[in-house]
Amino acid sequence: MKKNPEIIFFFILGALGILSKQFLSQTKYYPNFLKDFNNPLIEGLIIAVVFIILFGVPGFFIILLVEKIRRDSKKNLRSFKTLNEYYLNGNVPRVVKQTLITLPFYFYIKFKADEPFTFLFFKSAIEKADISYLTLLIPFLLCSYLIKLEFQNTKFDYIGEKYVDKNAGVQRLGLIYGIWYGLFGWLCSAILDFLLMAIMVIRLLI
Repeated sequence: MKKNPEIIFFFILGALGILSKQFLSQTKYYPNFLKDFNNPLIEGLIIAVVFIILFGVPGFFIILLVEKIRRDSKKNLRSFKTLNEYYLNGNVPRVVKQTLITLPFYFYIKFKADEPFTFLFFKSAIEKADISYLTLLIPFLLCSYLIKLEFQNTKFDYIGEKYVDKNAGVQRLGLIYGIWYGLFGWLCSAILDFLLMAIMVIRLLI
């Protein structure tokens, strides 16, 4: 019988949610509104659903990303052609690195603007922070430069008429992927901000 890690993962989360009712019900961390149901099974199922939403969905994507990274680690990234395909199909480590590069810029805007929901009112936050829109380009430029370095350190083995030579290919892909992965840097920063705010709101409700 073939094992499905995703189904097993969600099953474990659901079981933990139901079991957690027994351990949390007598603590200050147990939500008061659940006590109104007066039904241990319903309370446990609600906690299980919350567990799956909070941890199951991110966990599912993490499992997929880990599997993708494992497959990609076997590729010869010293090849210009293979590296191009790698970026085209999704370079997860580059997304993570670009997010780390972008986070300081994002939170600088967030804290200077004093806007807790920056991910919803990003344009307004920039105006409140009195920051030039040109500042937003810095992460893109860094991303483009790092990608160019990666392609520059490969063996040019691209077959076809798309690139005249290696330098032309490096400049073109550095610009294209620099913009694309630069956008992911800002997007992932906003998602992390949203998750932090969601955890804070949930904590206040509980």
